[in-house]
Amino acid sequence: MLAIRKAARAALPILGLVLLASCAAPRPGTPPPSGPPPAPAVAGAPWQIDGGQSQVLVFVYKEGTMARIGHNHVLSVQQITGELQLGDDPAQSAFMLRFPVSAIVVDDPVLRGAQGPDFQTPITDTGVAGTREHMLAEPLLDAAHFPEITLASAQIQPAGDDWQVLTRITVRDHTAEVPVAVQLERREGSLLLHGQFTVTHTQLGLTPMSVMFGALKVADALRVEFSLVARQPQGSVSNSNAVPSGASSSALLSGDKPRGSSLANGSS
Repeated sequence: MLAIRKAARAALPILGLVLLASCAAPRPGTPPPSGPPPAPAVAGAPWQIDGGQSQVLVFVYKEGTMARIGHNHVLSVQQITGELQLGDDPAQSAFMLRFPVSAIVVDDPVLRGAQGPDFQTPITDTGVAGTREHMLAEPLLDAAHFPEITLASAQIQPAGDDWQVLTRITVRDHTAEVPVAVQLERREGSLLLHGQFTVTHTQLGLTPMSVMFGALKVADALRVEFSLVARQPQGSVSNSNAVPSGASSSALLSGDKPRGSSLANGSS
């Protein structure tokens, strides 16, 4: 029994990372892969994502009858780049985001420590390094052949002060369409975009990893929280009607942001 526990503890960090990174093998019968379509051409003000002030966190959870011996994980996305174009009508707007697979940080101590009791189980540096190496390898994200993850708008619709965005997420060579509610506000030459959503292995065409006949496994659902800052390039003409002043300001300014993010810490 002791040997089984040791093996399970060693395996769980690898399982946790498998999720966002194609954390599992593609399901049989998955439709032919397709990459993200180019953002539609729109007449609007161009904005650039400020990666240094933006934060995306991905939460990976354990489950199963022996989940108590495993760990939950926090993945933080670095080096985010992208463009946002605003039209008078949200349906005429579009965005494209991208980031290097190699820039995903596994269980940053500060970010992980800020997430509450579900993320306080100690993880060694060796365990984190091994998990990251496994995540980037060919069976999972295969960073050597698929160096980027991309997100592109397929459709944007207004939902009160917010946007409802059908987002195409491409990991490796598989693209999934996921609905994402986005709160957006203009503030002193920048745009703030904030929200959270859930995406599952099933949507991504993946099978969650498990050991011991499912007694210890990665949960199907991933929770994603984002706070993005977009800035208009110097000299561009702003579309002042695209984003109502103060739109969703109560949600964006109330501190309801990813815990541990740069924006949540007031460094926007």
